[in-house]
Amino acid sequence: TVAILTLVETPRIGEARAATASGMFFSAAEIGGAGGPLMLGLIHASSGGFAAGMNFLTGVTLLLLLGAFWLRSVAATATKE
Repeated sequence: TVAILTLVETPRIGEARAATASGMFFSAAEIGGAGGPLMLGLIHASSGGFAAGMNFLTGVTLLLLLGAFWLRSVAATATKE
């Protein structure tokens, strides 16, 4: 709910595009919700342990954090315009 409200308050999304933004958000969330355990299981099966899978998921998390900081800077630039 908080993510949807944040999307609605984003200047270029607003109420007019809230449904599209919500659909895209939930699509990405569901892919991550199913893909994370699947990837962890596949990596565990191929490597025989959880260390490689946890390192992979840590890398994905770091990439997502970088993306979040980039989006924050883009949003800050868009609100100044």
